[in-house]
Amino acid sequence: MIELKNLSAGYNKTNIISDINVHFKKGEITTIIGPNGSGKSTLLKAISGLCKINEGQILLKNKLLAEYSNSDRSKIISYLPQQRPLPSITVKRIVLHGRFPHLGYPRKYRKEDYDLCNLAMEQANVIHLKERNMEELSGGERQKVYLAMAYASQSEIFLMDEPMTFLDIRYQIDLLSMMKKMKAEGKIKHIGFSFHDNAEKLDQILTKHPEIELVQLQINYIDWESDNVQSRKCYEVAMKHNKMVAIMEPIKGGSLAELPEDITNMLREARPEASTSSWALRYVG
Repeated sequence: MIELKNLSAGYNKTNIISDINVHFKKGEITTIIGPNGSGKSTLLKAISGLCKINEGQILLKNKLLAEYSNSDRSKIISYLPQQRPLPSITVKRIVLHGRFPHLGYPRKYRKEDYDLCNLAMEQANVIHLKERNMEELSGGERQKVYLAMAYASQSEIFLMDEPMTFLDIRYQIDLLSMMKKMKAEGKIKHIGFSFHDNAEKLDQILTKHPEIELVQLQINYIDWESDNVQSRKCYEVAMKHNKMVAIMEPIKGGSLAELPEDITNMLREARPEASTSSWALRYVG
């Protein structure tokens, strides 16, 4: 579905992510976990076509991402950023924006567009807010509205950058339930979202949603024992649930991470031909 080949991307001429090789298959739900600045957002933006690719390739459905028009790419991928400008419009109007890629010029909504938006608002439990202005809503309510907008797009792939921001744990579980239902109904084929929080919350998510197949972690000499980032604890939670783990580049501040010996051995087994300093995204079992 999505394949990254030797991908390096960033801003201006600075790479934030380097030499990434990974294949996201149809039907997967993937979680990317790591501290601020580790490249989670850059990875999602690159896949969405919103970040400059300095080296390598991104294949979307076996076709180069660069060969898609903006409209065609938007029909396949829905991207929810961490932050966006707050519009002074009603909830139902912002949800209708999810239909833009499917409209010709001039943009004229059809009955099916309105029906899909009403369904999306019902799924996200914001139908009762449809006449409210976005400026009047709480942070959590706005987040659910943007999820409804993404649902309305009927995209095959959802990329969500910290979609649980502003949501308490109950609404976080509701969000994952909504995504699971959409995937089961075939409305979306792949979901990826970034998450950085505590190991206890990750445990709750993986317990509630065993269909999640991959956990990605940022592990380096600072984060492994950190109570804030909890890399070790998150890793142990992922192992408890028998999830595949991907290690995000174990480099920080230009220095090679001092990883625990068992993790280093797993990385060497996964990519014996690669030097330690070249590891980026690596599946380690």
